[in-house]
Amino acid sequence: MSDLGAVNARLRELVVGKDELITSLDALLRGQAEQLANQAKQIETQHGLIEAQRGLIEALHGEVAGLQRRLSADSSNSSRPPSSDAP
Repeated sequence: MSDLGAVNARLRELVVGKDELITSLDALLRGQAEQLANQAKQIETQHGLIEAQRGLIEALHGEVAGLQRRLSADSSNSSRPPSSDAP
């Protein structure tokens, strides 16, 4: 009978340990879910920033191309007088 009592006590210890482990894992999962939600918000924000930067880069490429055309203009490819050509 004492063996049965010892086994019963051990089973109760295991059940308590299992319950504590489940509680701990639930808390961990909630923390991870919150972290994932925060990361999703960060990704959304970063996506918006990337799109804004993409538009700025395209505008700057256009501006650079226009400035390069102006720099390469001389009397042979524009309406500028020959006296304005670089020596």
